[in-house]
Amino acid sequence: MEYKNGLAISFSRLGDIYIAEGNMEEALNCYKEDMKITKSLSDKNPENVEYKNSLAISFSRLGNIYKAEGNREEALNCYKEYNKIEKYLSDKNPENVEYKNGLAISFSQLGDIYKAEGNRDEALNCYKEFNKIEKSLSDNNPGNMEYKNGLAISFSQLGDIYIAEGNRKEALNCYKEDMKITKSLSDKNPENVEYKNSLAISYSKLGDIYKAEGNTEEALNCYKEYNIIEKSLSDKNPENVEYKNNLAVSYTNLAGISTDDNEKKDYYLLAKEIWERLTVKVPQNIEYKNNLQWVNDVLQDL
Repeated sequence: MEYKNGLAISFSRLGDIYIAEGNMEEALNCYKEDMKITKSLSDKNPENVEYKNSLAISFSRLGNIYKAEGNREEALNCYKEYNKIEKYLSDKNPENVEYKNGLAISFSQLGDIYKAEGNRDEALNCYKEFNKIEKSLSDNNPGNMEYKNGLAISFSQLGDIYIAEGNRKEALNCYKEDMKITKSLSDKNPENVEYKNSLAISYSKLGDIYKAEGNTEEALNCYKEYNIIEKSLSDKNPENVEYKNNLAVSYTNLAGISTDDNEKKDYYLLAKEIWERLTVKVPQNIEYKNNLQWVNDVLQDL
């Protein structure tokens, strides 16, 4: 059993590498192999909580692939399985913080799908559960950076729902909480690229709020910070497609607030160039295709 579990873990880790490189087809193959082995181990050893937790994580990773491919139905099914197993594990082992954190993440992922489907009520409920669990974990484990980061993400996701509902005041409060935590994490861990990327996204979301309120000066400052951080991350991690996509988004943010037509066009062209490369590198990714189509439409109207 130990060797089989090790083989499953190796497929999982290979899948993570392929994901970072944007090779979703190979990642999916690896995650399916991981799932096949892990499910067999869990079925044959129903009392083994390690195998159950590994199976839950396998569902989560497969869900992430389906989500990126635009297959929300399959993603939702996977995330529901992830949530169900983590809830079972958390209920049976109430002192185990790993299972609590897994349960929190599963609510976050479910919320993402419900939000994409336009089901804001369900998304809000999921994000509130995510926030509640991560706050408890962070309060009880003040030195744990992962839980602090999860709490920051939960505030960001809640802010997104409030924005969709037109509640800018609540959204701003959530984004400020997100920024406060994320900036602290990034300042204390300057080499951590995940925290840097989260900080960049925090600036982007705050910029959106200020722009909607007509505060163009604050919006521009936030968008510039977003662009600076994402450019640094993209330059230092040239194979990471997420940072490249975020960099393209940062250019469109700057374009959207610029009053100079030539500068506006230049920003959009920079974004277009990045998305053209990304759609070739990751042809299965629906988001990159949609972004490229959108920026082409914008450029035609200029």
